[in-house]
Amino acid sequence: MTVVAFMAFAAFTALTLACPSDDWVEGEKSGKCYLAINATMSYLDAAANCTAGMAKLAEPKSQDEIDDLIEIFDFPFWVGINQLGRENDTDPWRYASDNGTLGDFKPWGNREPYSWEIEGPEGYSCVFTSATGKWHVDQCYHFKADGACEEASSSSTK
Repeated sequence: MTVVAFMAFAAFTALTLACPSDDWVEGEKSGKCYLAINATMSYLDAAANCTAGMAKLAEPKSQDEIDDLIEIFDFPFWVGINQLGRENDTDPWRYASDNGTLGDFKPWGNREPYSWEIEGPEGYSCVFTSATGKWHVDQCYHFKADGACEEASSSSTK
C-alpha cells in the first residue's frame, strides 16, 4: 500500500513541477512557465534574450495562454510569431520556434495582420500582444516592446 501511495505522489509531483527559478511565473490557466524581459527592445533582441535563457518567445496557442500572458506581463510585449522570409506567402504567419502554422487560434487585432510593402525585419513582419490580448504587427527592428519568454520545452500541465 505504501508503494502505491508513493507512486501516486511521485506521478502527481511530476505533473506539477515548478518553473525553473523564482524569476519565472506559472500561468494559472495554462500551467506554462513564463519569464518577463522588462526592457523594451526589438523583436530580434527579445527573441535572442529568451534563447540565451534556454527559452523561446511565448507562442500563445489558446485563449487560456493569452489570459495568463495578460495577467503576468506589461504591455506591449513580443510573442514568437512572425512572417520573416515568408512575406509573399499566402499564409505567411508562423510560430518562430518550429515554423508551425497558427491553426485556428488567431486573435488578431482590428485590421490585422497588417502587411507593409517593405519585406524582412525592416517591414511589418513581427507580432506583439496588446493589453486586450490581441495580436498586432509591427517592425521587427524599429518597434520596441518587452519580451515574454516561455520555457522552451513548455507544455500545458493542466
